Amino acid sequence: MSTSGFVKSFLPSKGYGFISGEDGRNYFFHGRDVDGGADGARIFDGVPVNFEAGVTPKGYRAYKVQFGSVVEGNLYEVPHEFLVSKSSEIKGWEILQVCDWVVTASDRGDPAEVRQRANRLASQIGANGAIYSTYRRDKGYEGNYEFTVHVITIRPVVFARRSNLGKKSDKDFPDINQACMM
Repeated sequence: MSTSGFVKSFLPSKGYGFISGEDGRNYFFHGRDVDGGADGARIFDGVPVNFEAGVTPKGYRAYKVQFGSVVEGNLYEVPHEFLVSKSSEIKGWEILQVCDWVVTASDRGDPAEVRQRANRLASQIGANGAIYSTYRRDKGYEGNYEFTVHVITIRPVVFARRSNLGKKSDKDFPDINQACMM
């Protein structure tokens, strides 16, 4: 039975994803089910597809997946919250820009407030996330009194993921390096 829908999600690293069918069902598909092969550069959320629907013991499955018309240009979906990672990536998101600068915030107060301050500083230059987040404790002295200073360092980035349902284009993202220079 031939039906249509759109790509709900696709994980290039795993080679599979899900299609939201026009019948309201979610269909599993594998890269080898795509006519012409799975080219991760053209499979992204919101792409319209036509496919043969099937049922397996594990649920609904899409076969012979063909792509419909795709909006020209790159459209992106952005995260709804500020994303932070200790590593160089956040799974499921693409890094569009990495700031050449790092943001450091420090205080002897609550470490969570120091982290929020670092995130706010990165947001002010247009970043919506950060990578290489680090935390360290230093000692400060005031007379005979010793206290702890919490230090947070992050590298601001702009995260997004390609989506035919996205609302932003390449031109909608600020140049975070330029913003750092001002």
